[in-house]
Amino acid sequence: MIEISPKLARVFLFFGSLILCVTLMAVLIPRYEASQHAAPDNSKQNRDEAGPTADQDKMSRSDRTLTQIIRKALHRDRSLSHEAHNIKIFMQNGKVMLRGPVRSEEEKSNVEGKAASAVGQENVTNQLEVVPTK
Repeated sequence: MIEISPKLARVFLFFGSLILCVTLMAVLIPRYEASQHAAPDNSKQNRDEAGPTADQDKMSRSDRTLTQIIRKALHRDRSLSHEAHNIKIFMQNGKVMLRGPVRSEEEKSNVEGKAASAVGQENVTNQLEVVPTK
């Protein structure tokens, strides 16, 4: 039988404990982070069959460019909520329709203003819905 010195036993105990701690942290931390952030779900809000859907929205090059300008303006504004960053933007012939949930009237007008600065106020249809924080 092999005899292990007390010094070597302490080294094995230290490294074994270290490996156990690192493994536990690697397993538990992702679950903790995932539970902290509930995924926003606005699927029910976006199931309005009356309006166009993204796959039905055939855009010209200029419409696509204007949509990108609006989307980039929304993403640059860090004061907007996650929902406002992910609203639906439908563009056709230079006219834009905004749909989806936002957190406040102020946020609703802020989003509308960004769209209006790209296409003009008369070309914006605002169908955003204010949904307060749960």
